[in-house]
Amino acid sequence: MSRNEGILYFLVNKAMPGLLKVGYTLNALEQRLSQLNSTGVPFPFTVGASFLVQNPKKVEQEIHAQLKQYRINDNREFFCISLQKALESVTSIVLKHVSISCDSINNQIDEASALAHDLEQIDINILKTLATEKRSQGLPVYNVGDPDESDLETENRLANLKERRLVEEKRSRETWQGNLWRITSKGVKFLFDHNLIDATKRTLL
Repeated sequence: MSRNEGILYFLVNKAMPGLLKVGYTLNALEQRLSQLNSTGVPFPFTVGASFLVQNPKKVEQEIHAQLKQYRINDNREFFCISLQKALESVTSIVLKHVSISCDSINNQIDEASALAHDLEQIDINILKTLATEKRSQGLPVYNVGDPDESDLETENRLANLKERRLVEEKRSRETWQGNLWRITSKGVKFLFDHNLIDATKRTLL
């Protein structure tokens, strides 16, 4: 790295589901991870995405400003946002400052987004249910949720999955059922990409 370059990082930790740490380092990323993982966290931080950028402090400030509505504490670098959504939101900022070609950075962002697996197990179970039961017809809210959660909580989960285009909503012919939910082709791909479906047996794990 040159004197005015640094590594912008997006870190996740399975002990902190739903949270994303966004910062930068002027040293090797492995050294920064070693520092963070020595602070007593129960699980190590892992890199969701990282980019070599010019003027890393300025880039960090711009990204923090872009994500300010998701920041949980002004004195900490943690944001309540998924890796995929954060990358989609800050791509234009990264592109302005990245130290490699635009094609390379776009590929890296796409790969990081595709590999991001920050869904809770209940969300995964919803996708599995929609993928295996009456997939073409769809299911009402009360048939896909966790028994320990209310229909309202399930509907909120479905809305979040819909925002990520993993499920879709359609009107039911039976008004008493409410709307029906179906998994999208992107949702099925998500299950395959994260080895949640046995590609040989075509069964869910």
